[in-house]
This record gives sequence, structure tokens and C-alpha cells, in this order.
Amino acid sequence: MDDFIFTEEAPELVATGAEALVQNADRLGLKWILRYATVYTASPLLAVYDGDVEGIGMTSLIGTLAPGTRVAAIQVPPAANFIIGFPRGKRREKISSPSSR
Repeated sequence: MDDFIFTEEAPELVATGAEALVQNADRLGLKWILRYATVYTASPLLAVYDGDVEGIGMTSLIGTLAPGTRVAAIQVPPAANFIIGFPRGKRREKISSPSSR
């Protein structure tokens, strides 16, 4: 258990890794789109992709998020949407604490 320490850099590292994977997706035969979004509601989890006007259901792979949090998400056709991290330079202060759920 003590081998893993969540650091301030972890969200940026995840986003960097995800971006590299997306850049190689065609060569690997994978299809998805990395997009940025803003969390609209926490429960149910809805987020609005940049350029869109309506929130859509997403699955967070990074924990509970508060409304207004900027996130990086992967859109997997035909209808799956996963929040995988944060845009570069964004901090994680808007993640809800366990006591605020």
C-alpha cells in the first residue's frame, strides 16, 4: 500500500500519457477522441465538452469531481465517455473531498 503516492504531478502525467496514446491511435488501430470538458453536475456525472452546449453522461476514472472542474476526457465511439485526467496546468483542487459528498 505504501508503494503508491499520489503526487501533484500525477494528473499531468496521466494526461501526458493519454495524449501520447491518442497521437498513436491510428497506427495502433485504436479509435477515440481526447477532448476537454467542464463538469456540469456531480451526481449524476454530466460534463459539457468544449464547443458543445449540452451535458452528457460520463464515467470518471479519477474519482469524484465537483461541478466546474475542467477535465480531459476520452470519447469512445459510439457512446462511451471517460474522464481520465485534467488539462495541463490545471490543478485538482475542485475534486470533492469525501466529507463533502
